[in-house]
Amino acid sequence: MGVVCVVEFQVMKNGTITNPMLLGRPWLRRVHATNYWNEGFMTLGRGRERVKINVIPRHHKVEPVDSSDETDDWTSSNYSSTSEVDTEDEESEVDVSVMDILPVTPTHDPIKLSEEEFDDRLQQIKIGDAVMESEKESYLQLFRRYIHLFTFDYKELHQVSWVEHCIELVDGAKPIKQMPYRMNPNFSKTVKEEIDKLLDAGFIFAVENSEWVSPIVISIKKNGKLRICVDYRKLNKATKKDHYPLPFSYQILDEVAFQECYSFADGYNGYNQVRIVEKDQLKTTFTTPWGTFAYIVMPFGLCNAPATFQCLMNRVFEPYIGTFIRVFLDDFCIYGSKLDHLHQMETTFQRLDEAQASLNPTKCVFGCSKGILLGHVVSRDGIGTDPDKVSKIKDLPFSLNRSKLRSFLGHVGYYRRFIKNFSKTAQPLTQFLKKDVTYEPGNKAHEAFGQLKEALVSSPVLKNPDWS
Repeated sequence: MGVVCVVEFQVMKNGTITNPMLLGRPWLRRVHATNYWNEGFMTLGRGRERVKINVIPRHHKVEPVDSSDETDDWTSSNYSSTSEVDTEDEESEVDVSVMDILPVTPTHDPIKLSEEEFDDRLQQIKIGDAVMESEKESYLQLFRRYIHLFTFDYKELHQVSWVEHCIELVDGAKPIKQMPYRMNPNFSKTVKEEIDKLLDAGFIFAVENSEWVSPIVISIKKNGKLRICVDYRKLNKATKKDHYPLPFSYQILDEVAFQECYSFADGYNGYNQVRIVEKDQLKTTFTTPWGTFAYIVMPFGLCNAPATFQCLMNRVFEPYIGTFIRVFLDDFCIYGSKLDHLHQMETTFQRLDEAQASLNPTKCVFGCSKGILLGHVVSRDGIGTDPDKVSKIKDLPFSLNRSKLRSFLGHVGYYRRFIKNFSKTAQPLTQFLKKDVTYEPGNKAHEAFGQLKEALVSSPVLKNPDWS
C-alpha cells in the first residue's frame, strides 16, 4: 500500500508492559479500523485500499518489533492493540489482542485505471445546472478524489462493513423446499448470463443441499432488461419481522423543497452492498435449471431487507439527516445553499467512503436547481408531480377491469395531495373495485376517470404550510 501513519508513542519503563507497543482507540480511529468480531479479523484503511488483520489468541507468542521509530506503517509485520484497560488498578493486567497483519485478500482485485479510463469515468458523472462554469473544476477535483465511490460494474462492488443482514425465523418454523416455476424459453439465455454474472461477482455460490429452497421469477425493468427475483414468500412468512421504520415520503419532500441547490444520488445495486450473516445464507437458496444457489449478499425480495438497508443508511448519515441530507433506502438527496453545497457533498462522500458504500454514476446528478425525488419534482419553488409519470397516467385508456382500475387509482392516489377532493372525485370508480358491481347507464365512472386525469395534468406546485 505504501501508506505511512505518524504516531506519537509514550515511552514506558522497562518491564511495565510485555508487548513492544500498544495501539489504542485514537490510533484505531485514525486508520479507520473496522472490527469483524465473529470472523476474528479487522480491516484498516478507507476506500478500496485496505489491509486485513487476523486476531491471534492473546497468549500467542509475539516477536519483538522495533518501536524506536516514530512512524507506523500499516503494512509492518506485527502490531498489538489494547482492547480493554483497567484504569482503576495500575497493577491489573492489560487485556490485549495480538494481531498479525496479513495482505488483504478482497473479493475482487482493486480496480486499476489508466489515465484515459479515469477521465472517461469522470465524464460520466453528471453536473447540474446550478453549478457555474467557474465552479466546475472544484466539483471535478472532488470527483477525482472519490472516483472509487462510483461503481461501473458488478465486479467492482464491495460490501459495507457497518451492518449485516440476519434472517431470524419464528419459533416452530419448518423449512420448505419449493419446486422451480416454469420459465419462458426466451428468457433462458439472459437468466443464465445473469447467474454467471452473480457467480463471477461473488454475490452467490453453488449449493448442493439446503433445507430452504425458493423458485425464481423474472420481472422486466423500466429499461427493458430482465431482473431475476426469487419468490421468498414462504421464507418471509416464517421470518420474524423487523419493524424498523421507513421515513414518510411526504415528510422528506417537505424538508427538501425550497432549496437553492440539490444533488441526487443512488446506490449501485444497494441491497447487494450488504452481506448476509454466514449462518443465514443457505436460507436464501434458490433453484434454477442450472442448479441451486444461495446469496452471500442481500437480494431483493427478503421481507426485512428494506429495514436493514434503511438502518444502514441512517447510521451512515445520522449526524446530517435533516440538516442537509435525506435518505429513503438507496435514494438520497443533498440539499442546501449553493455556497455550502460543495462542502456538503464532500462530507457525504466521506461518510460513504468510511462505510465502503458505492454509487451508481448513471443515476447520480450533482448541483441541480431542481430534480426528481420519490416521484416528485423538488425545487426552490416547491413540490410538483413528475411529468413522465403524469404523461403515462394521462395516456391510460378508460377501463373497469378491476386489475387495471386498481393500478390507475394507485398511480393517481400517489399524487392525491395535488388533487382537490380526491376521495370524492374518485368515489364513482372505487365502487367497481368490489365484486359483482355492474356498470349502469348514468354512472359517473367515465366522467370521474377524466376528471382525475385532468386534475393531475393541471396540478399545482405545492407550497409548505406555515408550521409555526
